[in-house]
Amino acid sequence: MQRIRVIPFSSLGKENGILIGVKVDYITINFEDKNTYVDDVIIGIYPGKLSRNGRYKALVGLEVLEQKEPAKV
Repeated sequence: MQRIRVIPFSSLGKENGILIGVKVDYITINFEDKNTYVDDVIIGIYPGKLSRNGRYKALVGLEVLEQKEPAKV
């Protein structure tokens, strides 16, 4: 239970939304042939589709993808 979080959010069409989040030790993101390790992350769980065609599986902040050097685990 210490890893479960409640995440308030606002988006188009949803002013006072809430996501359930899970705190993980780290994640690995592969983007443009670069692996980036990000420590101390909370992953928000969304039960619906992120896009109509199912193309998107996750949303990641640009600051994570723009890191100059991959973080080390």
